[in-house]
Amino acid sequence: KVHTIGSLPIKPHDAPRDPIVRAAMGRVLPDRRVLLLETEPALKNPHYVVKAMKLLRRRLPDATLFSTLPPAHPLCDGEMVIGLGCLGEASLIEACLLSTVIVAPSLTETARVPMLEAVRAGIPIVFSHLPLTQNSSGGASLRCDPEDSADFAGKIECVLKDIARSAPLNRER
Repeated sequence: KVHTIGSLPIKPHDAPRDPIVRAAMGRVLPDRRVLLLETEPALKNPHYVVKAMKLLRRRLPDATLFSTLPPAHPLCDGEMVIGLGCLGEASLIEACLLSTVIVAPSLTETARVPMLEAVRAGIPIVFSHLPLTQNSSGGASLRCDPEDSADFAGKIECVLKDIARSAPLNRER
């Protein structure tokens, strides 16, 4: 079965290997990797995800947020929040395939290709409960209030802890 992320068709076991992304994400347990694909912080709401991660780490101390924010961004602390920086297509694919769950807390969502392709690749997503995301994410997503960190934390925890739900959606990483 072939999946695509962006315009590049991939098979999960044939995915490109990015040693920098693999090294960063490989330091965290495979079932504790949260990915935030961030392009416009003002619209995409990353500070709520960081607040959610602080709440989540009270219950799952090894959960880690990886973001496409620059490593030196004020929200990135190098431990709970790791900035991967701007990723090219191959690196983005690697980051998605290594993730346990992708989060999208957007206040103004559009039909973002990486999110749609992540759904097709079987990666669980925690989306904002905006109308567009309700119709585009299929059964591989949970929706929450984009301005409620506790709601986001609870939904992320649900995916990370619910092996029965996550296992069929996740591939070997």
